[in-house]
Amino acid sequence: MRDPERIDVLLEYVRKHWKEYPDLRLTQLIENIAWKASNKKGQSRAVEGWAFNMEDDVMVEVFKDMYPATGMLDVEVKKEIEG
Repeated sequence: MRDPERIDVLLEYVRKHWKEYPDLRLTQLIENIAWKASNKKGQSRAVEGWAFNMEDDVMVEVFKDMYPATGMLDVEVKKEIEG
């Protein structure tokens, strides 16, 4: 069984990123993350079903790569999840 805690972590990354880019639609945001993940894995963006089959931990890693200098989201996500 997958760790249910991953849900809050992933959604917090999505929320923070989406607020930073509010003109994106949710599906655009997910497609952008999937594209970055596929490039990181050395695969073509055109791989059918990449976003559908992308593991949550891969998506979190892409978000972490987007904010490498400060680790900003790691700290903020942890604070918000722990309440």
